[in-house]
Amino acid sequence: MPSNNEISSTEKLLSMIRSDDAKSGDFSGVSITSSPTERRGSVWTRLNRILPSKNPVTIGVDISSVELRLIKVIRQSSGRKWQLLDQKCVPFPPHISKDSHQFVAFLRSSLAAFCNHSKGIKIWTVMSSSNVEVRYVQIPKVGKKEIANAVYWTVKKEFSFNEEENIFDFDVQGEVVVKGVNKIAVTAYIAPKKEVEKIKTLFSKTGFALSGITIAPFAIQNLFRTGWLQTIDQTTASLYIGYDRSHIDIFSKGSLVLARSIKAGINSMIESIAEGIIDRKKKISLEMDKEIKSSTADISEAKFYDMELSQELLVSLGAGTSFRTEKETGFHLKEEEIFNMILPSVNRLIRQVENTFEHYTSIFEGSTVKNICISSGIPFYTPMIDHIEEHLGFKTNVIDVLDSGKVPFLGTVIPPTSVSKRSTFGVAVGLSLSDNNYTPNLIFTQQDEEKETKITRINRGIFSTFLIIMAVCLGVSWWVGNSVDQKKAVITRLKQQIEQYSPLVNQKLLLQMATTAKNNQQNLKTSSQKLFPIVIISELSNLTPMNIRLLSITADFGSHVKKSTKTQEKHLLVNGIVSGDPMIREASLVKYIKRLERLPIFITPEVQKKKPESYSVEDDVLHFILKLKLV
Repeated sequence: MPSNNEISSTEKLLSMIRSDDAKSGDFSGVSITSSPTERRGSVWTRLNRILPSKNPVTIGVDISSVELRLIKVIRQSSGRKWQLLDQKCVPFPPHISKDSHQFVAFLRSSLAAFCNHSKGIKIWTVMSSSNVEVRYVQIPKVGKKEIANAVYWTVKKEFSFNEEENIFDFDVQGEVVVKGVNKIAVTAYIAPKKEVEKIKTLFSKTGFALSGITIAPFAIQNLFRTGWLQTIDQTTASLYIGYDRSHIDIFSKGSLVLARSIKAGINSMIESIAEGIIDRKKKISLEMDKEIKSSTADISEAKFYDMELSQELLVSLGAGTSFRTEKETGFHLKEEEIFNMILPSVNRLIRQVENTFEHYTSIFEGSTVKNICISSGIPFYTPMIDHIEEHLGFKTNVIDVLDSGKVPFLGTVIPPTSVSKRSTFGVAVGLSLSDNNYTPNLIFTQQDEEKETKITRINRGIFSTFLIIMAVCLGVSWWVGNSVDQKKAVITRLKQQIEQYSPLVNQKLLLQMATTAKNNQQNLKTSSQKLFPIVIISELSNLTPMNIRLLSITADFGSHVKKSTKTQEKHLLVNGIVSGDPMIREASLVKYIKRLERLPIFITPEVQKKKPESYSVEDDVLHFILKLKLV
């Protein structure tokens, strides 16, 4: 169980982090005017406001040296609210390698049990920050499309890297003012493609596809950016003591400005305890005048045995358990003696932290670290925390991301009772809060985002066109429906008028109307027969051009019909001449005949005679006779 001092330190840290009255602290000569809350474009965020979507669930997977830490978080639809769904810590099976098939099976079964066969879950994991080069740079204020190029060449001047072997990407933090000049603050990072592909391959073998890969500093940054831990104005450092390596990260207003991996951690402390045990054994052997026979193999075997025992001692040191080591080692170790064994490793870690703070102060002139929070992969030992505080010169607090009294997003999940155990979930919780909008993703870089943005823009254009077409169709449908309603109203009104109208109609009246209509029709027929010759002459006069002269018109209307079964045809014989240019006389006659064909009273004109003749002494004409059948 953690001591009262440890709990008090945690409460003070979280109280300070969540305080709304915290004093602001800026870089000397650098004032941040705006800080981003989202790194990527918000196209899908705006689309989700229009189209309903299921609340996304994200799982953070932190694979440490000895155990697997899993955190499941759901993002609520209302605002930036989160809820912890589940947490789990699964120790590795004994004597298992991360490169073995047994580890793949272990990871598969652990994820399957934790995911509970749920669909649509996003999985984020972390890779070692020691393999990633992180650089904080400031570029001139340029357009959005020019930021990538400016960051690339700025980093390229300071750090040479091969684009084919490494992944290059960046995180825009916001605008800063440096000595009165507006600039853009950017955190750039370079990661080896082989390491990223190795992690992707590991998860693909388990059957669980990864949504993102990031590093621990960016996972801790998520805690501030998402509001899981309240952002503080003062510069804060986060120290994580891992097994193989530790990393110190410095944040300004919740954004990462410096990250450093330190080759010192829990394994160094375990080795120090193992060396102390071996030295203690040698001293006891010398005091008892026993002959020491140690080959290289014997020392290696003894050291391996002592490493396992040393790890148990280090864990029990932080857990506050009793130190009964006489049966295993042949002598008894006191708590102070074990702490003195790890003290050189702790001092080396403190010196590296101090060097990091000095380096930060040299980069940002006059700016110093005001707070430090610490987390580790093993339970904390209070005297070690006090020792670190004494050398650094300010309070060191244990970060607790699963404190039910301070974090409002835990829901009904019961976290571990130990503060030290809860602090080991810091990276896993940060991973579960990851999102491409604000978390650097090693498998979804800026170039991938640009491609997706283009695709999204095309899809949005298609969707907008579809909406316009649908609106037009709805408008037309409304107009047609309105017209139908109006016509139905007219029909109804006419039916009502017909029903109201009742004419006096009988058989006698109908016979009289039929007789009148028949007489009118007969009169019209008689009149038309009388006027038919006049109509013919009028039509011929209108159609005859100036160069054609009609000499005579003979009409046969069949008035003297002999008794026969056949009807005698009615026709006209038109006798005329065509004058003018001899070259166009034929054409003029043909054109005249075509005009006559268009008249509905004539049927197929026939040329009975067409011959050039002398009409006068000075002029020749084309004499013709046409036979025009009448209807």
